[in-house]
Amino acid sequence: MYRWVRNRHMIGLRGRNFMDAPWAGGVVLLFCVIVAMLLANLPATKAYYHDLLETDLSLMVRSPDGLIDWLFPRGMTVEKFVNDVLMVVFFFAVGLEIKREIVCGQLSSVRKAILPVLAAAGGMLAPAIVFTSFNFGTAASNGWGIPTATDIAFAIGILSMLGDRVPVSLKIFLTALAVADDLGAILVIALFYGGHVQVEYLLIALVIMLGVYFMKQMGEKRMFYYLVPAVAVWGLFYYSGVHSTISGVAMAMLIPMEPRYSKEYYVHKMRWLKGLMQRASSEEPFPNEEQRFYLRRMHDLTANSVGMSYRLE
Repeated sequence: MYRWVRNRHMIGLRGRNFMDAPWAGGVVLLFCVIVAMLLANLPATKAYYHDLLETDLSLMVRSPDGLIDWLFPRGMTVEKFVNDVLMVVFFFAVGLEIKREIVCGQLSSVRKAILPVLAAAGGMLAPAIVFTSFNFGTAASNGWGIPTATDIAFAIGILSMLGDRVPVSLKIFLTALAVADDLGAILVIALFYGGHVQVEYLLIALVIMLGVYFMKQMGEKRMFYYLVPAVAVWGLFYYSGVHSTISGVAMAMLIPMEPRYSKEYYVHKMRWLKGLMQRASSEEPFPNEEQRFYLRRMHDLTANSVGMSYRLE
């Protein structure tokens, strides 16, 4: 029994160490790409893989008398779940990165932003022009947006795997380039690859986002009050005809960047918790259950106060 518990603990510890490593994201990304390509192309799995992508995931509610016949979201398959739900989460993270870079990062001034922005624009325009010149007037001409995606995420993943052998300046430049490129890709999707636009849904979404903005101005930083409007905005974008990934970026721009607690409150609260922990019973070996409670409170306080600037608690 002890050996089983010890092995389980060691596996969990190695897993946490792996996910904390700067190169872990690159390894996971490349692994998933290889697995997906194999499943989609091997003769033994490609039929099952495509059938899986076309599996319906919509929730149906229907009454026996037929008065209630509700399907949400309509047309949702595994493939659309990836494109319209998981990609929304991804672009939400991208939007947070864009906001951080604009406020205090590599895009915070014209001087800092000009080179990566021009590089991203060139990396999008040149492939689109080449693609269009070869496919103009054909059925494939509408696919010019495909080569505009530069997939900088793969380059950053590989650089993260190389660690200190890559100059920091190159990583910073590629990160800023990725942010600018992702912003351009978002605009391309919104302007050229959306369906028939339902303006009334977009107006309702705009009203909700204005409410979230005023809520942020009032100092609200709890996650729940941003999560519920984000889901509502996603649903409105999904049915409006504009690609739903735009909702992820739009909501990311409304996330407060200030920490939940001020420096003065943090110092006062930390001293208070430290005093309570020191006065806790010391008859048992440190840390006992009561001391663990105060240590967890101190950890949570630190995460809320000095964590990432756009973190919601």
